[in-house]
Amino acid sequence: MNAMRLRAAVAGLALVVAAWAAATATAAGNAHYYVSVGDSLAAGTQPNRSFTNEGYADQLYATLASKDPKLQLVKLGCPGETTQSMITGIQSPCPHQYGSQIGDVVVFLQQHSKDVRYITIDIGANDVLPCASTGFSPACIGPALGAIKVNVPLIMYDLRWASGRNIATAGMNYYNPFLALYGSNQALALASNALIVNTFNPLLETSYTAAGAKVADVETAFSTTDFTPVNGVPLNVGRICSWTWMCTPFQNIHPNKTGYGVIAGAFEAVLK
Repeated sequence: MNAMRLRAAVAGLALVVAAWAAATATAAGNAHYYVSVGDSLAAGTQPNRSFTNEGYADQLYATLASKDPKLQLVKLGCPGETTQSMITGIQSPCPHQYGSQIGDVVVFLQQHSKDVRYITIDIGANDVLPCASTGFSPACIGPALGAIKVNVPLIMYDLRWASGRNIATAGMNYYNPFLALYGSNQALALASNALIVNTFNPLLETSYTAAGAKVADVETAFSTTDFTPVNGVPLNVGRICSWTWMCTPFQNIHPNKTGYGVIAGAFEAVLK
């Protein structure tokens, strides 16, 4: 593990420990909890910063806490997490107290289920992202989608089973960062959009709704299917350039603070 990944791993463990410490410290005061799980989007990743307080979970928490001062954020997202590593912990980029991210979540929910008010999740992007280098070839994307189809329902079952009750839960579909390539590689931009809109997002949505969870419609919030020209640039391409780091020298798929705020709004809309 290189120095950057080691620092990220230590930071991740510190966040998990801090979340448990906050829960323990406030238990006597009848605290309420918002539990955020998932990949780098849940962690609030920005270029050169794996964990930040600018992510959608942080911004959504600020909104929810304004109406519930006793609400506490338990933020367990792990940059680079796949649906498989989330369950098994094998090849997970982050350390976990109980073997895997879902292990940590299950233990927390069992200990605090009566006081958990919200759960949000985003997962699956890191299953399919490696296929971008192949142009999302069927040989690559088929097994990736197969893993999502098996693993996301298992993850959702564990969340429901551990809580023992019907907690307000929402999972998100995804925006398409590869729309930023529309001007340089239109074929890849269009192929990735078709995959995300027609297959990837519907697969996630089916798994979430089957488990009784709501779907935060990030796809629509980012106008993913809208190619209407705005000042000569398709609306969906412009929003990716405005709300992520893809059109900057970083060429990074993650949202900026504004983009994370848009995602937070999509979650808020279904958790009201």
